[in-house]
Amino acid sequence: MDSQTVKQFIKLCKIPSAHLDQIKLLSNNSALILDCLSSDVASWLVINQELIVMSMEELLIPSIIVKLNGGFFWKESLSNCPNTFESMTSTLQLSDAEMDNLDLSHPDQILNTLYSLESPVYITGMDEEQTLFYNPAVQQALSHASDERIRNCSLALNYPDELRHRNDLIKKDKNIPNYEFKALRWVKDGEIWRRREMEFVSNFAFCEYLGIPARVCIHKNATPLTKIF
Repeated sequence: MDSQTVKQFIKLCKIPSAHLDQIKLLSNNSALILDCLSSDVASWLVINQELIVMSMEELLIPSIIVKLNGGFFWKESLSNCPNTFESMTSTLQLSDAEMDNLDLSHPDQILNTLYSLESPVYITGMDEEQTLFYNPAVQQALSHASDERIRNCSLALNYPDELRHRNDLIKKDKNIPNYEFKALRWVKDGEIWRRREMEFVSNFAFCEYLGIPARVCIHKNATPLTKIF
């Protein structure tokens, strides 16, 4: 998406000049990304959603991802304008078969679905093992850990040898449904953060997310084990 389109979008949306230095504008082929540095700016974008959708239609922008301090906040796509914010307030229940049929190789095309799932969903960059996207179910599963803790949780919550083996399989096979493995999960013990060993059954897929080689993970089942670190 060229810079002229981004400038036209800002003009059409009438984004207040005071907000512009609080927004980082990024883009790829399928989305315009607005990374907001303050909740006030993100709230302004939400309140003015109709104007944003109209601007998208005029400029033929396929979708917009709004992030708050680097964390996923909202995705709007021209294909689902009538249901703009339904996914922000409700969870989506899918059967195992329906989850297995999701095309995880192109997560940017189904971000609303992934965001709404009641199952925890991560997209993790495989080079630096940093969480690029997670849905609200992740925060619930990780005892409402901070965004920073979640974004840097991959190396802290996975056994190195197993993670290396898993990444090799994902790169080789591209799609791995119902993969069983042991890893850890953040739990709160009073004011102390600990890690509990878990047994997971998850769907994995290789993808490119915002130009970064990554893996998508949907935890279908998580069973607590006895070890706590």
